[in-house]
Amino acid sequence: MRRFPVILAAVVVAAACGYTGYWYYVAGQLRQGMGEWLAAQGAGAPQVAWRSLDVGGYPLRFRLNFTDARIAANLPFPYAAESAAVEAEAWPFALRRWRFTALGGAKITAPLDAVGLSAGALDGSVDLTDGATVVATRARAIAGAGAAQGFTADTLELKLTLPRQAPKTDRDPLAEASVSLAAADLPQAPPPFPRRIDALTLVATVRGAMPPGALVDALAKWRDGGGTLDIDSAHIAWGKTTVDLDGTLALDQAMQPQGAFTATVTGGDAIVDAIVDAGVIEAQYAEFAKAVLRAIAHPDDDGVDALHVPVTVQDRRIYVGPAPIAALPQLKWR
Repeated sequence: MRRFPVILAAVVVAAACGYTGYWYYVAGQLRQGMGEWLAAQGAGAPQVAWRSLDVGGYPLRFRLNFTDARIAANLPFPYAAESAAVEAEAWPFALRRWRFTALGGAKITAPLDAVGLSAGALDGSVDLTDGATVVATRARAIAGAGAAQGFTADTLELKLTLPRQAPKTDRDPLAEASVSLAAADLPQAPPPFPRRIDALTLVATVRGAMPPGALVDALAKWRDGGGTLDIDSAHIAWGKTTVDLDGTLALDQAMQPQGAFTATVTGGDAIVDAIVDAGVIEAQYAEFAKAVLRAIAHPDDDGVDALHVPVTVQDRRIYVGPAPIAALPQLKWR
């Protein structure tokens, strides 16, 4: 019996030595080949670059500290995020799930650097599953740049799912995204709407294959192959107005968005006032238009009058029913 503690201690020491050897071996592999390892996860995995990398966290974690880090991907459109310092952690036996924090915030750019966002704080996770790469981020203290200059928001949450298998038909998902914004301020807003959007949520799926290459060429081939952006659900609370809609967007031959939606709207009076301010209808007809909207509205689950209307996007205009209510800027992909 006295030999049992000795045997147990030997087993514990052997296990500890084996684990320590495993930890340092993997740490060395991460330090020397992190980029190659990520690339081997498939086309959907983000591309990562950095100036320097330090590995620590022994014994319970692998902790990677990057300086001048940049994470980029091409799906569902080219985007990139960069930060002066990023810390990423994973459990030693679950190296396909990483949590990360951008120390001191990050900068994010979208297609062609036309739209940029800076975040005072950014954290999230990357899951490399057998079926998809899932990136989830939460950003705080948001400020816009480029085409988004003047935009601010308290928080922005994004979850992006990139299937590892490329779409085979125009109904197969290329990417799935859910976005949530809280307390966002626009650079300007059409009267009588305030600049602040109280809340915005969006769940969307990009369907159809998009080949590699220049963005405009890839989008054209995606369009010609039947590619669509399905808005599974969208909700906006803006002043006294709320809008819930779903539908589908595509690109027309001029590479501009076109689509059809079903919308449920409360606070229709504010929309009429905005249409009048835009010069679509004359002020003298505003009260008549409001009366018509009230007549065709129906109470929603909360007893609030809600209007169910078709919304279309065509020829760079937004229509509610047959009436054009807003013009859209031309999208330039080059």
